[in-house]
Amino acid sequence: MFGRHVFIVGVARSGTTVLYRLLARHSKLAWLSPFSLRDGTLPFLSYIPGARQWDRIGHRHIPPVWSKNTHATLWVKVVSRLCPTPVEGNSHWEYVFPGLANDSYPGEDHGTRDRLRHLVNATLSEQKKERFLAKYPCLTRVTGELSTFFPNAQFIHIVRDGRAVVKSGADRHVEKFGEPLSERIGEWIRYWQKEMALLSESQELLGEARLKLVRYEDLCRDVPGTLHSLFSWLDLEPESLNLPPYIPCTNHRQLSKVSSAEWDQMLPHLKC
Repeated sequence: MFGRHVFIVGVARSGTTVLYRLLARHSKLAWLSPFSLRDGTLPFLSYIPGARQWDRIGHRHIPPVWSKNTHATLWVKVVSRLCPTPVEGNSHWEYVFPGLANDSYPGEDHGTRDRLRHLVNATLSEQKKERFLAKYPCLTRVTGELSTFFPNAQFIHIVRDGRAVVKSGADRHVEKFGEPLSERIGEWIRYWQKEMALLSESQELLGEARLKLVRYEDLCRDVPGTLHSLFSWLDLEPESLNLPPYIPCTNHRQLSKVSSAEWDQMLPHLKC
């Protein structure tokens, strides 16, 4: 089983987070939390006293919360921040692939493999697991390198209706930065097209044995069935994970807010 790590890839806003949190509930998988390797193991990560011990306790006794509950009480939000929960680990991946987040990663250098193995092995050692689970949308850009570094690794590509992805991403940018919606929709269309082209290349590179396609809509409709299929493909024993029978699909909420002008802008470019 050594080296059979699991990487979730897909366009941002396509359901990568909820799938990551659901898979992270399996006892055989290690994953990054806000406390991972905050004990001076990695450079550029701020030191948190007792982080290693708290991270290990949390992984062992506190199942990850799978939902993004925007209506949670302040107490629940505070507790969730204090408990180890699965995160993308932007700083961790920036250490391995400098410049990846802003699309300026120059490619593999003489230390890339050592940094990647350091990150993965330190996480496995800290949590006493054999398989590493990661989710970070930018990893789509280095799928080839990851597959070379870990020839037994498996990749899960989650796909969502492109219209909902673009609308969700554009709305979030407008809410955060107050920028014109039409400009953000155009930007997200270009991002979606670029990332989908990279994922198509990954499919050809990896084949069905190493890359599994999951539709966000199917995951929402049948959580236990989708997870059982994935665990079987990953050669992981199904566990009693207290999974919900379904999760709300937010496509309708996104698409119901699309104006006719936005439809005209999106439809020629998105294969849904």
